[in-house]
Amino acid sequence: MTLFSEFNAGASTIKPGYLVMKGSTDDDVLICDGSTHNPTGWAGYEQASPDYKPANISTAYNTGDRLPVVSCKGGLVLATLATSQTIVNGDALACGTSSNAGMVVAATKMIVTSGSATASAVSATQPTVTGSAAITGTRVVGYAAQSVTTTSSTSFILVRSDL
Repeated sequence: MTLFSEFNAGASTIKPGYLVMKGSTDDDVLICDGSTHNPTGWAGYEQASPDYKPANISTAYNTGDRLPVVSCKGGLVLATLATSQTIVNGDALACGTSSNAGMVVAATKMIVTSGSATASAVSATQPTVTGSAAITGTRVVGYAAQSVTTTSSTSFILVRSDL
């Protein structure tokens, strides 16, 4: 089921298909930074009020525009894929950081970067980890529903949302 709520655009850089996060007030959203905040949903387009709907899907909302934020776990969304990505149908996707903020990128696997943790398999997919460790990786926001490769420019990609 697809749900959406309207929020104020906290910046004039939010485009339809971008991942967004809570802004500085309860009623605004910003482009998700992909590192310190979790995404709250996807900036929608088709659900936008005609008063605020951008001219096309590649145009950003103006600051203060009411934009739909879509949550549709298991549903398909048209997201923006960052540059220099090779994505295969079914790949896990995460929110980009820095210049790729708000766009999807290939998700990195969770890895132990320091510490002395050991893992013993409880089942084939759920190991038990004991000890202390620093773990890095990215939160999966969805899975590619098509294969797309980008080089020097972004592209749209169908994503089966996990939000």
